[in-house]
Amino acid sequence: SSDLREVPVCQFSWTCGGYARKPKSDDERWVESQEIAQKLAESHIVITKAGGSTTQECIAMKKPMIINKIIPGQESANASLVIKHRLGIIATKPSEILKACDKIINDYPEYQKRITKLQKPDSAEKIAALLDKIEA
Repeated sequence: SSDLREVPVCQFSWTCGGYARKPKSDDERWVESQEIAQKLAESHIVITKAGGSTTQECIAMKKPMIINKIIPGQESANASLVIKHRLGIIATKPSEILKACDKIINDYPEYQKRITKLQKPDSAEKIAALLDKIEA
């Protein structure tokens, strides 16, 4: 089946940024925007568009990504980063997304290693130190 909700071992939730409104149904899988960081932390794989914030959050939290939409411009560069470093997969159709999930699940430790290599956990401190030097 190409319906992701029918995958028996997965739990799904979703959210939309900006001005998106909650669906009229009271589906408990809807995530309010202030809960996104918590849901990312709980996730194993993130299916997302190639937005800058989500891409960087996924790298920071070691979450492989399946990019299902790329808006030309910055998001093209984000998607290129993900593909170049093999941090995730681009898949736009439901059947492709299912295959991408399977691929990531079967190679999960390798995705985690590659993401860890790209992480810069002390980058904020390094930038602050550099600014201190410039200011002095």
